[in-house]
Amino acid sequence: MRLMFATVLMLISVGVAHAQSTLQQNLTAKKPPTYSGNLSLGYNTNLYNPDTYSSESSISGDLTFNYRVKDANLIRAYLGGYKETTQGQEWKPNDGFVGWVNNSFWTRGKKLTIGQQIRANLPYSKESRDRDTKLLGISVAPLVMATLTPSVMVIYLPQVIKNFHSYKQNRVGSANIEYTTSHTVVGIWSITDNIYIQPVAGYSQSWTYDGTRRNPGFSASGEIGYSFASGITWGAGWTNAGTFRRFENGTDQTFELFDNETSTVYTALYWVF
Repeated sequence: MRLMFATVLMLISVGVAHAQSTLQQNLTAKKPPTYSGNLSLGYNTNLYNPDTYSSESSISGDLTFNYRVKDANLIRAYLGGYKETTQGQEWKPNDGFVGWVNNSFWTRGKKLTIGQQIRANLPYSKESRDRDTKLLGISVAPLVMATLTPSVMVIYLPQVIKNFHSYKQNRVGSANIEYTTSHTVVGIWSITDNIYIQPVAGYSQSWTYDGTRRNPGFSASGEIGYSFASGITWGAGWTNAGTFRRFENGTDQTFELFDNETSTVYTALYWVF
């Protein structure tokens, strides 16, 4: 709920023709401008009755800044935060990162592009810093982009993360996560020159410092958006995430793309500069 999928995914993308989601607009493949980035502001809510205790809503903001070193090589910095409007709490930061990005170090014509990102994940959030005693995370994320038709693109982003903590257990007695692997698949369909649809699916696994494997996680989202002039895009969609529960007789493989009790719906305004 704190960070919309579209906001996350625009950190990994390149530009193509036709309608452009924020994911596509973030930078061009061959030679981005010297300075570029994106800003997003959004409103998020679950689907419970607003008068009930389970109702949650928030506003969120995210900023990504890129500096092009040479060709398609970028230094990228990201920070974001949110405010829970149902609880009246203060703005809280999310974890951020700085890293090296090259989303087109290998291409095959106009159909296939392979890129790479290496990030230093910074524990800005209160949960990571105070509860989990996290010091740093290092992630390696290759990127594969395939243009199937002039209006359809598929992006695959695997990622490996190594975390560093002061202690193997956090301050509430749970084991901290040392390693995480994840797989994200994104589809982008440009319906017209201004309108796009963007489905996303993800799967992740993690391990504690003693090698215990946590329950695998899944995520799903979908967004429809409209691109205006001057790099401004409006989007609306939903996100859903959970875990595959592990039992003695196997793993519960139920996968819910949308669930009234766990999904979040959102609307957001993006500016790519």
